[in-house]
Amino acid sequence: MKERNQAAFYFTVVCKSDEEKADILKLMGIPAFEQFVEGSYLAENIRKGGLGRRANQPPGAAD
Repeated sequence: MKERNQAAFYFTVVCKSDEEKADILKLMGIPAFEQFVEGSYLAENIRKGGLGRRANQPPGAAD
């Protein structure tokens, strides 16, 4: 198996419902029908502060 296709390069996000999945994808600017998101896209959005923070939580604030 090629290194690129090994399962160690993947992780799964489990949503409570289809609606929650659609909301998460919408926040990322990804169409609801997509099943896969490139890690670089997710990382870029987190670095920009677009993901990874709770609502009304300032950047850099601890959980």
